[in-house]
Amino acid sequence: MVSEVFEYPFDLANVCLQAQLLNGSSGAPQFCGPVDCLMQTWKQGGVLGMYRGLAAAIAGSMAVTAAMFLSYSSFQILLRHLPSNQTDPNASLSFTQLGIARPVQVPLRALYCM
Repeated sequence: MVSEVFEYPFDLANVCLQAQLLNGSSGAPQFCGPVDCLMQTWKQGGVLGMYRGLAAAIAGSMAVTAAMFLSYSSFQILLRHLPSNQTDPNASLSFTQLGIARPVQVPLRALYCM
């Protein structure tokens, strides 16, 4: 959660740069790059502008972390009880976590620039 505070302005710039491609009805992009995006955000909103939407990011991070731990422990128990399991359970768990945690995180990223 603490890391989210440090990385959030850069993630916000990334999402805003991606969103401008979808909203570019005038033809000219709003931002020239990540530094320009951060500068314009700072000028328009100051510190609060740089952290607009942080609550959604933290909620998403908490949901992803919870989903990963829950899926990891649940599938670890499941894999231990399967008969003649010849695969590495940690490798299977990694792919399972990715499949469960990412769908929780992706919709929340769309809220950053709203």
